[in-house]
Amino acid sequence: MKHLKLGNHFLEHGKVLSLLSCLFLGTSFASAANVKGATGGTNYYVDNRRVYVYAPNNIQANRPLLISMHGRGQDVNYQKEHAQWELVADTANFVVAYPQGNNNSWDISGSSDLKYLVNVIKKVSEEYQIDETRVYLSGFSMGGMMTYHAMNNISDYFAAFAPVSGYLFGSTTPNPSIRPLPLMHTHGTSDDVVNYNGVTSVIDAWQKHNNCQTKETSKINNCATRTTYSGGDCGADVVLNSLPNKGHWHSNDEACMHSSREIWRFVSRYSTKCATIPDVPQTPFNGTPAVLPGKIEAEEFDFGGEGKAYHDMDRDNRNGGDRKEGVDMSNTAIGYTQKGEWLKYTVKVEKGGLYEMSAYVASGADASSFQLYIDDEPITGEVAVPNTGDWSTYTTVTESVGTLTEGEHVLKLAITGDWVDIDYLRFAPANTTGVASVESNSMISNGEYAVYDILGARLKNCIVVDGDINLDRGIYLLKNLQTNKVVKVVVSKNN
Repeated sequence: MKHLKLGNHFLEHGKVLSLLSCLFLGTSFASAANVKGATGGTNYYVDNRRVYVYAPNNIQANRPLLISMHGRGQDVNYQKEHAQWELVADTANFVVAYPQGNNNSWDISGSSDLKYLVNVIKKVSEEYQIDETRVYLSGFSMGGMMTYHAMNNISDYFAAFAPVSGYLFGSTTPNPSIRPLPLMHTHGTSDDVVNYNGVTSVIDAWQKHNNCQTKETSKINNCATRTTYSGGDCGADVVLNSLPNKGHWHSNDEACMHSSREIWRFVSRYSTKCATIPDVPQTPFNGTPAVLPGKIEAEEFDFGGEGKAYHDMDRDNRNGGDRKEGVDMSNTAIGYTQKGEWLKYTVKVEKGGLYEMSAYVASGADASSFQLYIDDEPITGEVAVPNTGDWSTYTTVTESVGTLTEGEHVLKLAITGDWVDIDYLRFAPANTTGVASVESNSMISNGEYAVYDILGARLKNCIVVDGDINLDRGIYLLKNLQTNKVVKVVVSKNN
């Protein structure tokens, strides 16, 4: 919305060397919020070897890392040119690291490059505060072979793996002690360097290791063939992308299959906490439903994540709040809202009947609006929000919501017009007694008031809607909770 282990025996080698040099190539020297590493393309040096790191300009802390390794006889520049991970990272907002092999090669049988990869992760994490449960490993040709070597030896550091045109010759046996590992292998059927025919036994070994139960074949762009083995332990799928008539290269052919984009779509589903990112059930923010009549803080939407408890146009919180969700919110309000976004709140109506709603809102734009639903049925039309001049000047808008039935429900707040900030929603029983103001010492505007008796004792809060006040007959002092203005009213019941 708008406001924004290798195992333990390797750990003693995990100290990252000091940064020897840093060349800023197309780099912004002003780091993004919450990270100290530079944005754009940056060279770091880990264990005296170059690592080219790309971070989007809007990078935030706690984002994933993808490591992409070059083939034998190639280097960082070659891999960067052909894999083009920057284009994917810019839209999906993650960090990419291209490590340099020793003498343009990789140690695919020993521990030296395993240690190097671990230190690369540590260095990037130090600079960008990445989500270390979402680190992904990919590589081309010998880099693909290195990917398989890492799977068998340092799998705890990675959430998913995506080799391209490379696999280990000889043994294809997965280490039986490691967890089920998500794997997407991409290979051209005309590869004359690392023969495509050897892929089958590798994929077969890993899908058996993961205990996959189901095999499905599909087409991508009526060109590439995708074979998916699913239903295994911990949700760890094994996928083979077969690219017809493609040779030994990293293919980003839009007409057939954009390998980097498809790899990201696959690996981004996974976390080291198991395999797939947990399916969090939708539950109330405070553990119990919000009670109506009552107040609902906009930022206290349900747990459950994107697509279940909320929908947001991007994955980041652009408004600085502490809650780790993809909703743009501060610790007191939601903002940067765009048409089509929504949030859900589990509520409990303690007493059924006619209700009215007041919302404390702000907007620096025209045509901002929202709509409310209960159990996916609309209870309001589009509620217009006036342009208050900026997003820090709040006002109250009110709307009748009709009859709410007693019991537990799901309230949905849908944004129907861009750029409204919402602090809270308050629900109160509608005025059905015919109470009207017959005398006051000032105009009474719509809004929420604290109610005092004539001696100054506070009684309760009430909502004024178009001059109607849900109070018994008597003389009261009403204090506007937004402006602190006090008015005297005399009310009588109209029959």
